[in-house]
Amino acid sequence: VGAGKALWGTLKTCLRSKCEATCTTGDLACLENCWKAECGQELIACSVDGRAGANSCRETVLCAVNCDKKDLKCRSGCLANGSPTAQQAYQGFTACQGKAAQKPLTPQEKQVCFQKEVDCQCPQNKPGIGTGACGAYLKCVGPCSNKACCLAKCRSDVKAAGLTAGDTLLACIAAQCKPCAGDKKCTDQCAASKCTNSLFGCLCPTVGAPGTGSQGCSKGLSCAQRCGTTNTCCGAKCLASMNSSGYTKFTKLAQCLANKCARCKGDTNCLEKCGRNNCSREGLSCQLD
Repeated sequence: VGAGKALWGTLKTCLRSKCEATCTTGDLACLENCWKAECGQELIACSVDGRAGANSCRETVLCAVNCDKKDLKCRSGCLANGSPTAQQAYQGFTACQGKAAQKPLTPQEKQVCFQKEVDCQCPQNKPGIGTGACGAYLKCVGPCSNKACCLAKCRSDVKAAGLTAGDTLLACIAAQCKPCAGDKKCTDQCAASKCTNSLFGCLCPTVGAPGTGSQGCSKGLSCAQRCGTTNTCCGAKCLASMNSSGYTKFTKLAQCLANKCARCKGDTNCLEKCGRNNCSREGLSCQLD
């Protein structure tokens, strides 16, 4: 009784100091979210009162969601049947739920909460332990949306080097391609023009880095034009065949076309006409190299 009373006192103190001033009287949803976000550790300690079972965090969550919201005894039983590790993981997971319900999470908080959800719901999905390549990883994450365990499974199925390359590319796309807003064709074009090195590093890891060859810009450009717009690794080989100076000139031409001829959207005839009118200096510099 003494230990339980002490745990209840600790919980009550936390609730009063962290939640009563935040939530209006009678706002049970606000109170519950605050409890999760601010007093989760105290709430679980009081609920289980030293008891622990063998259930996983996922099993604990599935049990708790089947309880009536007002049935605290049911939820306490679910928690008490969880292992100590599950109880700790459950606290982290539900704290994130409470925080997200109170206000939008920052990017850093989203990353932390993603891992908290994985630790609770699918801890077996360890990143970078699989055999898949970066390209397969990118295809896998596309349909996942924001489902943590789906994303975690994709990250688990790929080998470490592919995961690093994929994360580098996805970070570049997130930073450079915001205007595309989920438009796949727009995103692909943006990635090809603004995340070139990251894209090649992901899809064509055995091809050398751009600008490490011996050819000039003119030969490299002719090579790239023969590849078409869909053969990514062919284009990567062409860029790798150029020397540093040639690749610099090629990059300036590509940037000019991307900035001034975006309306062409891959139409070769349109690009040639637009390039002659708007990027003639950059084009001539490449052709003479």
